Amino acid sequence: MSTTSREFFERMYRATKDPWSFASSAYEQKRYATILNFVPEGCFRRVFEPGCSIGELTASLAQRCGSVTAIDIAEAAIETARRRCRTFRNVDLRQGSLLDDIPTGPFDLVIVSEIGYYFTKSQLVNIASKLAARIGSSGQLLAVHWTGMSTDHLLAGRDVHNILREHLPMEHFYGETLEWDDRDGFVLDIWRRPFNGKPGSP
Repeated sequence: MSTTSREFFERMYRATKDPWSFASSAYEQKRYATILNFVPEGCFRRVFEPGCSIGELTASLAQRCGSVTAIDIAEAAIETARRRCRTFRNVDLRQGSLLDDIPTGPFDLVIVSEIGYYFTKSQLVNIASKLAARIGSSGQLLAVHWTGMSTDHLLAGRDVHNILREHLPMEHFYGETLEWDDRDGFVLDIWRRPFNGKPGSP
C-alpha cells in the first residue's frame, strides 16, 4: 500500500487515534508553539490548515483567528478532530486532499505543516500555485517541516521548502531552521502576498 494514499492514512488512524503522537510528543509541542508565535491573536480572519490530523493545532488556531477551515485525507482523523474542536463554532473540518479538495478561499493565512513530504515535486509545484491563488491581498503562507527523513516520505522536509522557495509565486520574507538534537528539528518559512503590490512589515 502506498504511504501517500488515503487508504494508508485511514488504516493508521483506525488502528490508533494519534499514530504520530501529535497530542503528546515534545517535538510536536515545540512545532505548535513556534507556529503560534507567528499567529498573533486577532491578526488573521480566515485560516486554511491542510493535513490537520486530529486537530491539535486547529484548536489553538481557532482561539486566535476568526475562522479556520481544515482538511485531512483520512476521515478517521477528521472524526477525532471534530471531537477535539467541538466547542469551537468557527472551525470547519472536512475530509479532503490537497490534490483535489482545496477550498476556494480567499484566506489570509495558509499553514502547510508536516504534509509536503507526501507529494512528488510536480504535485507540490501544482499545489503551491493553487494555494497562492487562494491567498488574498496581504495574506501569508507558513510552511513547517521536519528536517529528518522517513521511508514514508517522497521528499525530505528541506526539499519541500526548496521547491516552495523556487515555485511559490509569493514573496519570501522569513525563514529559519530549528534543530535541537541529531533527530529532531524543523525548517520554517513564511511567504506573503504584498498588499496592493507593496510589501508590508513582517
